[in-house]
Amino acid sequence: MGQSNLWYADSAITKEKFVPKVLEYLEKIRPQTIQQHWRKEFVEKIADIQGKSVEELNELAANETNPGKLFAIDNLIISMNPPDMFKARFHRAADLELYLLYDEAIEEYQRALACVTDEDKDSDTYLTCLFNLQRLLEFTGKYFLGWEMAQRCLVESKTIEDKFIAIESMLIMASREGNTELVEKALGYYADLKTDYAKDTVQDYKNWLKEQKKNKQ
Repeated sequence: MGQSNLWYADSAITKEKFVPKVLEYLEKIRPQTIQQHWRKEFVEKIADIQGKSVEELNELAANETNPGKLFAIDNLIISMNPPDMFKARFHRAADLELYLLYDEAIEEYQRALACVTDEDKDSDTYLTCLFNLQRLLEFTGKYFLGWEMAQRCLVESKTIEDKFIAIESMLIMASREGNTELVEKALGYYADLKTDYAKDTVQDYKNWLKEQKKNKQ
């Protein structure tokens, strides 16, 4: 009771069986957990590819594993002023996010949403773009903008499940900042859904809110 568990990592069986597996796993996920820092020209370079249509370039991008070449193809597609600029910018944003360039991805998702058409709003890509941007704003600690985007996600969502994802993001951000007023507001959005979906999770936040108010008395 009360003894540190750090000693366990020094045991012979742990060193032999578990430590190698942990190190192997950490090495495997390292590319996804270390944010990359590249020069601006590397991210904004335009590929020198002639005679390809936007569709053909999209296919090239889908199969490209080199980040520099991938960004360059994305930039070439955008420079061609394609008819579906929203999707072109969305794909570039998703590629930037894939390689952990979060600030650049946020900016590109915002550019994508700035050129959305009424037709785009009927596509699944539109809602995905909203949620991707909201998630990145939350992940990078930009809670004010993240809250606004979560509200937009809530309005645009059609299903209870998607609406709850937006509400839960609000609850997470507000509770992290200890903002009881915003937690109450998010719980109000949930009440408007008139559903029992994820009620246990919601009850946890209600309990948190009750405890916070009690502590302030």
